[in-house]
Amino acid sequence: MQERLLFLPDEREPYPDGILGVLEAVRKRPGMYFGGSEQAATQAVATMLDAYAPLGGHLSLTLHDNNTFSLRDDLDDTFDLDEIRDHTRTSRFIRGLGVSIVAAACEWFVVCVGDTCFVHETPDSSRRSEGIPEHDIRFRWRFDPEVFGENVRADVHMLSGYARDLATAFPGTTIEIYDEGSGLTRTACYPNGAADRTKELSLARVSRTPVHRLAGSVALSTSEHISYDVGLLRTYGGHEILSLVNGSKTSLHGSHVDALIAALAEHSGSLSSFSGCTVVSIHHSEPRFRGSTKDEFRDPELYRLLRAELVPRLTSILAGP
Repeated sequence: MQERLLFLPDEREPYPDGILGVLEAVRKRPGMYFGGSEQAATQAVATMLDAYAPLGGHLSLTLHDNNTFSLRDDLDDTFDLDEIRDHTRTSRFIRGLGVSIVAAACEWFVVCVGDTCFVHETPDSSRRSEGIPEHDIRFRWRFDPEVFGENVRADVHMLSGYARDLATAFPGTTIEIYDEGSGLTRTACYPNGAADRTKELSLARVSRTPVHRLAGSVALSTSEHISYDVGLLRTYGGHEILSLVNGSKTSLHGSHVDALIAALAEHSGSLSSFSGCTVVSIHHSEPRFRGSTKDEFRDPELYRLLRAELVPRLTSILAGP
């Protein structure tokens, strides 16, 4: 059975003020929402992974030769479609829109839940028949050539990087990406979260200790609990840090990384005396960033609480040589 996919605003499903204009703007200026023109399709596909990763399970993304994309999962059919539609990580995309942004930029977009396929397509879609998924495909879509151009390609290498970050932040999730054009398959799976990702970062180094994992949460004055996951491995050859906020890499780090650095300094005297690989991942419902690029996370209260939390936990880890 097919039904109209209510990812786009209409009289039956009012969106908050301003959302209609945002979705219309996606089609006119996709680069504002997905990055530069060469990366726009890749970022749009990454939005689908963003929406799905928190649900866990095994996700299989296929980049087809005919410029269509499909996403499979091993979830049952009882999940809430609204959760998929509305969720998006706040660190990169507009909160509350989720895959609505993707659907707005598609010639057709189909999601199957049980025996029902929900369909969104542009009035002049010339490839409607391709939008009907196989039985085990949850999502299938084709980007509108008027938005992205005729030869839409998503970069499998960039997508695998996003997949690794998401699988680190959500240890219960496995993400597999297959590119039909090149035949490449990339899989991201880190059952032990930051600890497993830290091992991966340190493969080219000589380890001095086993990898350590520090996971827990701190409570802000707002009563929100911020979960953290830290992987720490002492090696030779300087200090390398990977910073993640809600599964999104922050290249300029932020308060959570500063808290760890300060805690390390209390034991080592300075960061320069510590050599190793570190992954710091946090989940925050309302992350605040410095500037518009969202590459630097800032929360003074979290810095203070996390530093106090980590100092005693690092004592036994740093007691060795």
